[in-house]
Amino acid sequence: MRKIRFTDRTIDNLAEGSYGDAMLPAFCLRVGKRRKTFYTIRTGRVTTIGHYPVMSLADARSRARIILEGKYAPKRSITFDAAYAIYKDTHLKGYRPYTLYQTIRLIDRYCGKLKSKALDTIATQDVTNLYKGTAPSEANHLFGVLRTFFAWCEKHDHMPSNPISKLSKPYRETARDRLLTNDEIKAIWQSSEGLGEYGAIVRMLILSGQRKGQFGAFSQDYVKKDTVEWPGSAMKNGEKHVIPLTDDMRADIRRIPAYFISWGKPAGRLKEISGVDDFTLHDFRRYVSSTMRHLKVPIDVTEALLAHTAGSRSPIQRIYDRYDRLPEIREALKKYHRYLRSEVLEKRRVAA
Repeated sequence: MRKIRFTDRTIDNLAEGSYGDAMLPAFCLRVGKRRKTFYTIRTGRVTTIGHYPVMSLADARSRARIILEGKYAPKRSITFDAAYAIYKDTHLKGYRPYTLYQTIRLIDRYCGKLKSKALDTIATQDVTNLYKGTAPSEANHLFGVLRTFFAWCEKHDHMPSNPISKLSKPYRETARDRLLTNDEIKAIWQSSEGLGEYGAIVRMLILSGQRKGQFGAFSQDYVKKDTVEWPGSAMKNGEKHVIPLTDDMRADIRRIPAYFISWGKPAGRLKEISGVDDFTLHDFRRYVSSTMRHLKVPIDVTEALLAHTAGSRSPIQRIYDRYDRLPEIREALKKYHRYLRSEVLEKRRVAA
């Protein structure tokens, strides 16, 4: 093992391998492909101290001296399952209902092999193995959930470092620009009518342009006499959101359950029946926004409907402009719904 004098500068430039500190014998550093680990060797026993630069060189050297003097018993990390229980009781309490559901679903479904492992024994490969073979979107979502969880564990001193902090998402994501055609919207709408609660959610998304999560965890208490009012806890931006309730929405919104969890099978069935397979539920927001522009609806009205916080509805603009635009949104939705009925859902092809 090569002996060098450990300094921040020398550590930053070390190649892969193991090194001993010239200033403190038995204080060592292992440089791997992804991280650098401080450890000691005392009477043949290797004790991991921490990872650089999460743990500073000065702190690592002080800890090493205590270990080498025999006055230190390394603290054993709690298990994944124990940390997860604390995580659910504390950090997840502030999550939106649908995000909470998805977080718990992903961890419970994929992390069984980690549940009994001590956090400080979980390696990067243990985590990456969890999402191998899953669909790209599912893998990316699981990765995001676990990276947040491990960052919380590291912050609260339950583990020395986040094993996937330096990794990128398993699959590259590109912004979708898919714009559904009127014929595709008609086929999806008609095919949704035999799909129960899922079909009702699909039609509400087409009618309102809202996000899937707003109906995935929904309370009928949100439905008022002539509006639908989501609390900030149910919204992506954390702010209360109100839209008009039109006559076209009333029947389907009453069919939305408190929690909808069976997305996969009915989604596949809808694509099979409709013959439209290249779309996501989020694409309906793009269709609504684009159709609103076609109908000459002012952009600030559309963005208020969609609960956008950028563009004309940027945070600084909303500080000074507190007008809710509900009358304008109501007229825009009525105009859009008339267009849906006459030009999309009820329009018949004319033979050439």
